[in-house]
Amino acid sequence: MSFIARCFRLMRRYAKYLVKDEGRKAGEPAGMQDYMERQLTELHYVAVNNEFPSKFIAFALTVLLAILLPYLHIGVLYMKLWAPDKPQIDRWGCTCSCFDTIFRGGYENPGMVTYKHVFFLILTGGYENPGMVTYKHVFFLILTGGYENPGMVTYKHVFFLIVTGGYENPGMVTYKHVYFNSTSSTLKIWIFTALFLLLFYESLRYLVFLVRSGAPLRRSMLLLYFVNLYPHYYSWWSFFSYYNEELYTYFNHHFVFTVTELIVTAIILSLCNRDNPVASWKIATIFTISLVHVIVSGMDQFIFHVLKGQGHSFQNVRDVGLMIPDLLHLLIPLRVFYQQAQRQKLRFIEMCYKEEIILMFVFISIGTILGRLI
Repeated sequence: MSFIARCFRLMRRYAKYLVKDEGRKAGEPAGMQDYMERQLTELHYVAVNNEFPSKFIAFALTVLLAILLPYLHIGVLYMKLWAPDKPQIDRWGCTCSCFDTIFRGGYENPGMVTYKHVFFLILTGGYENPGMVTYKHVFFLILTGGYENPGMVTYKHVFFLIVTGGYENPGMVTYKHVYFNSTSSTLKIWIFTALFLLLFYESLRYLVFLVRSGAPLRRSMLLLYFVNLYPHYYSWWSFFSYYNEELYTYFNHHFVFTVTELIVTAIILSLCNRDNPVASWKIATIFTISLVHVIVSGMDQFIFHVLKGQGHSFQNVRDVGLMIPDLLHLLIPLRVFYQQAQRQKLRFIEMCYKEEIILMFVFISIGTILGRLI
């Protein structure tokens, strides 16, 4: 038995110990301890039936290798062994006339761009333009190894001023399509990118398996999965920008949103398979997280930008694109749960444990307060 499976079993035994010999009479409503015992038992069997431990280990090894390989390639082989004598970069005084700043939108323009860890000659959109580029973690002034050094870099789509090794040095570098500097922030960008891509792949692999195996699908939940792709993509891009620009004002706020979005998506993926029951705790979790998102994002930006008309067009499109998925995650799961209650000829409230309803109000209140504070 794997370590994770043993942990689930120990948790179940502890929960049974808590409720043992409580003296509860027959027919007496179950308390919070009984409720936790039931949920832990269900979690244990779900993990065992879906071979969660083996899948988790395989996924963790994949993530580890995806992170280690470029670090060993660039951070050790190139930076330490091949081209250890690269000159230091003046990140506060550097500019890049080759950076078209398209991916920076209206924030920067060419010729006025500050240092960044990653430079994409179109990616800054209107934020930056060539010749006005600030420091970025990807403008990889280490990836060219000894081939290039800062100040000698030719145009590239991603500039790696260490990856070219001894072939180029700063100030003598030809145009490249990508520039990136070998910094800890660039490594963090790569880690987040690898994690998001692997999670995206695993989710699609699961859905393809369901379709090819002929498993019955809940199309409403499948719709929610695809609707939530934009918020996930926006989260990855935001973390890319946080590390690349080294501006962390909203990092904690966005990190909480991203983690809770991933929790919702994991439950949605489970509910895509009709063989998995529409458990009340799943619907309660989706509803709680989505309502907190709606309240916090509405108070944060949506009302000011969209409803009051104070935002730019790109801000309005972004806010609407993030709000619609949360609203759908409120409405569609409740509709699915209501239809199940009708099939079982039960009232809607009878489908939920009272502990779940109490916890929903508690977490909605705590989530809203924390969302406003961080």
